[in-house]
Amino acid sequence: MSQAWPGGGGLLPGGPPLPPYQPPKPSSGAGRALKLALLIGLPLVVLGMGAIGGFAYLLFKSTVGPRDAAHAFLRDARKGDWDAAYDRMSPGYQDRVSRGDFEADIEADAPDAAESDDATFHSTSISGSVACLSGSLSPSNSAVFVQVNAKGNGWVIERFGSQPTPVCAHR
Repeated sequence: MSQAWPGGGGLLPGGPPLPPYQPPKPSSGAGRALKLALLIGLPLVVLGMGAIGGFAYLLFKSTVGPRDAAHAFLRDARKGDWDAAYDRMSPGYQDRVSRGDFEADIEADAPDAAESDDATFHSTSISGSVACLSGSLSPSNSAVFVQVNAKGNGWVIERFGSQPTPVCAHR
């Protein structure tokens, strides 16, 4: 602490005397509790929101591959590029349906596919290496169901039609 000047009571010569020292009053219990709650609670809220956002991002990211495969198939069908569309089908499908019967098979199962402008998939369910998509084609608003299987680092179409596949119907 500072020493007072001789002849004066304060810190400056001839200045007023210093008031006696008084320790600060303790804060009220409610104010301390609020500060503590904010100190602990705010970081927990931020961490929780980050975890929820991260989970939503991962969930969205995991459905991108199957939806992209279905949209790519539809783009090929709309362009009339049935060879490219057939190449997007799974080996199992290609074993069951020849290239010659492919266009007729798709048109029988999903007559609006080639004439659609777009598809909106309202539901995507992934279990293991199988993804099931359901949605609608526009502008006809007709239902579309797609079973997509993982193959290597990508996805291939197993079934495409206006009815759920047997594998996807139970999900």
